[in-house]
Parts: sequence; structure tokens; C-alpha cells
Amino acid sequence: MRTNHEQERLLDDIYRSCFESSSLSDLGENILPQLENLLAATGSLIYRGNTNGGLLPIAGSLSHILPKYDHEYLGKDPIQIALQQKRPKLQQVSLLPEWKKYLNSSVYHDFAKPNHVEDFFHITLGDGSFNGTDMVAIMLTRAKSQGKYEEIHGLLLARLLPALEALVRRHSRMEFRFNTFSLMETMLEFQNPFCLALNLKGSLLWSSKRASNLLKLLGKGKNEIPGELVEIARNFHELFYHKSPKILPPATVVLSVPNSKPVKTEIRLSRTNSGEPFLIVEFDPALYSPTIDALAQESDLTPSEAKVLRLMALGMSNREISKFLFISFATVRTHVGRILSKLGVHSRVQAALLAHGLPVHDDEE
Repeated sequence: MRTNHEQERLLDDIYRSCFESSSLSDLGENILPQLENLLAATGSLIYRGNTNGGLLPIAGSLSHILPKYDHEYLGKDPIQIALQQKRPKLQQVSLLPEWKKYLNSSVYHDFAKPNHVEDFFHITLGDGSFNGTDMVAIMLTRAKSQGKYEEIHGLLLARLLPALEALVRRHSRMEFRFNTFSLMETMLEFQNPFCLALNLKGSLLWSSKRASNLLKLLGKGKNEIPGELVEIARNFHELFYHKSPKILPPATVVLSVPNSKPVKTEIRLSRTNSGEPFLIVEFDPALYSPTIDALAQESDLTPSEAKVLRLMALGMSNREISKFLFISFATVRTHVGRILSKLGVHSRVQAALLAHGLPVHDDEE
């Protein structure tokens, strides 16, 4: 059994992870293992509905069994029927009146029991219809050998529910924008400060101001497209028009930065409204300053605060940081206040100087 202090520490870690994340992949990769640890679960699953009323696995150790359940048992599972009718946000299924009927069903004997799904919590996230495309659900299961969940486990999950719901809402907003607008419109909508667009000859079509500044850093003062990106653009040209490139273009490339760590760059192929292909190049600003990680550790910054400091060091305003990280303006302002306090400085300029390893004087403004 964990002590109360250990449980609170795990809760804090999960809560922080929820507000540092903005996608379902983050939920699956980072938060789901933490939830398993908190509840001592033997299995887990994140899923969502599809357009046909079925279920799509997203992450978790039980992802591989969901297609069989969806195909053979979904329509006759007493628990699934009860969840659809009652639509609870959080439910320990063994407490449902339908549990006895479930234990006598073929769903339990032929499917759940062989897969050690003998008690589970079901968490419903999202504001849409049950098992609709805008619903995300989490299952945290236990085998019989682990014993049933206790009341304390439900109370712990209830405390985390608002943070989990906020994460799914952030993901839904971002997904909606990317599905509704073209990539170029979406970049402008989000005011992504580290994006540029290239044609398939490697020439610049559009660049944000901060991406231009980064290009100057990469080019030692010249606003030139790095040769690696030009080569990748030409490989995409071969792939798009001739279907036989000499080298398959990568989705990511790491660019060298003088006197700093490399910058990871994500590359995607998109099209204009007329169908003309072009490349979206997104720079990861996290590695822009070589001293921030050490400074964050030395000053005991949380991961969220370190993220905000990185963007402050690039001259971003609170409102820009809010849009970039998909968090509220008030949250950014709180992070900034704590950062300044922990660094022992009085202004954003002084914090940015420290982030870049430069000396700070009392007269800096």
C-alpha cells in the first residue's frame, strides 16, 4: 500500500502532465502509464468512437483486443449498454446493477475473463454522444488476482477528471482547426512562431518572423534556407512528380546551430487550394537555448515553467505563449510570476538573459 504522501505525489505528477499536454498521443504515451501506476492497474485502454458507431483504439495494453470486442461483443455487452444509457463521467463497472448479468454473459466468460478484464473503471471524456467521434474514453482494468478496486481509487480518479477533460478539450479544439482550415490558414490562426513554407524547389514561400531569425542564426547572419531542407524539398519534388526519388525524404531532420544544441525540424507535405504541393517546415524551439535545461534544474522550475521560459527567451508575449501552448492567459501569467521569483530576477528581459547564459545587471529593463 502506498502512503498518502506517495499518492499525492503521483496525483501531482499526473495533474501536471495533463496541463503540459495537448494531444491524445500525449495522453496515451505520458499520462496513461501514470494512471496505471496510480491504480495498480493490470491493463489499460484509450479509445474513441468512429463514424460507424464502432470503437477505435488509441493507446494502451488492451488496444489489440478492441477490434474483436467491437466486432463480436459491443452490441450485446450489458455493461456497454448500461454505460450508453447512463453516460457516467466516471464509473467503477462492478458497482453497476448490470454487473451480475455481465458476469453470466458470454462477453465476460468468452472475452473479458480470458483477457483478465475482471474489474475496471470507465472514464468518459468529451462533450459529444457516447461512442461518437468526439468522445474519448479510458479503461483501467484489474485481473481477479489483483482484487477489486476500492472506493479510494474512484476518489483519486475523480480528482483528476477535470484535468483529463481539459486535455481532451484542447485536443478537440486543435483537431477541429486542423480539419477545418488549410495548414497555411491554421499556421496563421495559431500564430506559430517557428514555421515556414517552401515550394518543392526549396524556395521560401512564407516565413514567420521568428523562423526568419532562426534561419539567420542557422545561416550565420544570412537569411538562407539550409541546404538540408532544400535537398529534402527536391526529394519531395521527385516523389510527387516522378515517383522515383533517389532518397526517400525524411519526416524530421536535425539542423546544426552555431554555439548551441541542434534544432529538430518537422516536415510535412501539404497542398494549396488549387492542389499545388508545398512543404510545411516547423522548427522545435525547445532546444533553442543550450542553458535552459540546466537553469531550470538549478532553479527548480517545473516542466511547465521551463517550457514557458523557453518561449519567453525567444521574446514571445504572454498571449503568444498562451496560444502556442494551448493554455489560458492567466495560467501563463502565473507561470511567468513563478519563473521570475525562482530565478531571482525582476523582469522578463532579465529572465531571457539568464536563459541564454548572459549576465544580468540590476539596470536591465
